[in-house]
Amino acid sequence: MNLNALTKTAALAVKIADSRHATVSGIPQKPQKKLSARAPIEQAFPKAMPFEQGIESGVLCAFLRRLAKDPTLHMHTVLVLQNGKEIARAAFENQSFAFAKSTFSACKSITALAVGMLWDEKKLSVQDKVLSFFESLSPVAKLKYREMTVQDLLTMRSSSSFAEMDAMAEAEWTRAFFSATSVGTHGIDFQYNSLNTYILSAIVQRITGQTLFAFLSERLFAPLGITDVFWESSPEGITKGGWGLYLRPDDLAKIGQLILDEGLWRGTRLLSAAWIRKMTRTYVKSPVQDGCFDYGYHIWTDEENDAFLLNGMLGQNVLALRRSRILIVSNAGNDELFQSSNYFTIVKELFYGLMPKELSPDEKGTAALRAQERAVWYCRGQLLPEKMPPQSTLQRLAAHFMKRGQPTEKAALPPQCFSLAERVFYPAQSAGEDASLGLLPMVLQILQNNYAQGFSDLSFSVRGDAFFVRYAQRDEVHLLRVGFTAPYLQKESFHGEEYWISTYARFAENEDGEPVLILRILFHETACIRVVKLFFGAQPRLEQSEQPGAGFVQQNIVQMLGTYAQKPLIGGALSHINEEYIAYRVKNVFAPQIALTTTLPEQRGGRESEEKTNA
Repeated sequence: MNLNALTKTAALAVKIADSRHATVSGIPQKPQKKLSARAPIEQAFPKAMPFEQGIESGVLCAFLRRLAKDPTLHMHTVLVLQNGKEIARAAFENQSFAFAKSTFSACKSITALAVGMLWDEKKLSVQDKVLSFFESLSPVAKLKYREMTVQDLLTMRSSSSFAEMDAMAEAEWTRAFFSATSVGTHGIDFQYNSLNTYILSAIVQRITGQTLFAFLSERLFAPLGITDVFWESSPEGITKGGWGLYLRPDDLAKIGQLILDEGLWRGTRLLSAAWIRKMTRTYVKSPVQDGCFDYGYHIWTDEENDAFLLNGMLGQNVLALRRSRILIVSNAGNDELFQSSNYFTIVKELFYGLMPKELSPDEKGTAALRAQERAVWYCRGQLLPEKMPPQSTLQRLAAHFMKRGQPTEKAALPPQCFSLAERVFYPAQSAGEDASLGLLPMVLQILQNNYAQGFSDLSFSVRGDAFFVRYAQRDEVHLLRVGFTAPYLQKESFHGEEYWISTYARFAENEDGEPVLILRILFHETACIRVVKLFFGAQPRLEQSEQPGAGFVQQNIVQMLGTYAQKPLIGGALSHINEEYIAYRVKNVFAPQIALTTTLPEQRGGRESEEKTNA
C-alpha cells in the first residue's frame, strides 16, 4: 500500500472504532444497488424424490434439522441437487428464494469463468504478464510487478497489499493496486485479496471492450436463463469482480452445475472442460486461518474428497461433490469470513463419502422431509425440536399469506399497538454518541458506503388493521408497516438504494416484567437482519442489534488495526486503541442501547438552559 492510501485507510479505521458517530465515508459514491426483480423462480432443475436419486430422505432431514438448530449459522436458504435434479429445498426464518442475494466473494469464481472464456479463445494466457494490459503506470510499478502473471492473480499470489479496506478510502483502484507495497513474493506467497479479482475484471474489460458484467451477461447469464442479476462497479467504472454480485440461489446453482458438468449446460458448451479442470485443481495450500479448503483459480478446492467450493463471507456457499454429483447451495448471515462455521462440519459428516445407491420407494420418508422443509420456515430464529409438531391451522394460514407476499388477514392487532399509537420517543440528552446508528444495518452501511446520520425519533400509528413504525433519522424518515401473524413485505429506500425488506414483530416482557416490542427486519437481498427492541415501560429505551454484527466486525477491525499499528506514522494515532476499547466502541456502534424520552429535544434544551441560569 502506498503512503497516501495507507493514511486514508488508517484514518477510516480510527473513525469506525473511535468516532462519536458512525458516519464515516471513505470516498463519495453514488448509490448503485439495483433492486431485485423478485421474479418467479425458473424451475431450471427437475424435482425428484430423494430415493429416486439414491439418497435417503433421512440424511436430508437430519441436514435441515441440524442447520436450523445451530444458533451460530443463521441460515437463509439451502438447495440440494443430485445429478442435476432437485431433491431438497428450504428457506429459514421467513426467507425466500425469490430475491437476488449478495454473493460476496462467491462471485470470484464467476470472474474466473470469464477469464476461462478468453483463454478458450486464445485471447489470453495465464502466463501473460499483467503489466502488458496496463499503460501509464509509474516506473516503480513497472519494475516492482514486471513478472506478475495472470495466474498469480488467479491464485491470490500477486503480492500487492492494496486490499478491500483500502478500497473504501481510494477512488483509483487500478493505480493504487500497482502503487502498493508488496506482501511477500508474487507467484509464491498466498494472500487472499479481492483486488486481485478486480484487476482480472479490468483485464477482461481491456481485452473485450466491455465491462465484466456486460461480457458475462451475453456469454454466461443469458445462456443460463439468469435475468435477475446485478453487479456493482468501482468508482473507475470497472465491475468489482470480487464482490458486489447479486444472484438468486437457483441461479447460483446453475453456475455450480455448469462447473460440475465441466462447462456444459443443457448440451451447449459454454466453457471448455480443459479450463474447468485447470480452474478446479489445487495450486495453493491455503493457510489454516483462511479455511478448510485449498485454492485453485479463484475457487476453493478439496482434492482429497474431489470437491470444489464457491465461497462468500457470512455463509454464501456452492459446494460440489464430484463423486456423488451432489451440489449444495446455501445462503446465510453468520459471522464467518471463510469456511470456519459449523456448516462445513455438518456437511462433511452427512455428505462426504455418501454415494447414491439403489433404494426402495420411501413415500413416508419423503413426506417427513417435506414437513421438515416447511417447518424451518416458521422457526423465526427459534430452535427446532427434534420432532416437529403437526402443522397448525394458523401456520397453514400464514403460509398461504406469505406465498402471496403480504399478510392480508383481518386478525385483530395486539392491544399494545393501540397503547403505542401516536406516541413519540426521542433519544435522551445523555444518549449522545449512542444515538448515531441508523436503521440500515451498519455492516451494509460499510459495504455500500451508505452511512446513516443517526436516530432522531421513533413513533407509531394504527391505520385500519395495519400497524406502522416511523423511524426517523437526521437525514431521512422510514415508515414501515409491521406484520404480526406473518411478515410484511415492502420496499424501502436508504439514500436512494432500494431494498426488499420483511418486517414482523411481537410483544413480550423481559425478566423484570417490562413491556417490549421486538421488531425484526429481514433484508432479503443481503445476509443482514436488523433487530430493534423498544422497552416502553417506566424508563423507555431502544436497543438495536444486527446479524451479522458486532462479533464479526470486531474481529476484522482488531486484525486490521493490528496490522496498521506496525506502520510508521500511523502507529501513534492508533496507540490508544486496544482490543478492549475496540470491543466497547464496536458494541456501541453495532448494538447500541439508547435511553429515550417523550420530551422534545428543544424542550429539554430550554429547561436545561433555564436551570443553569437559575443556578
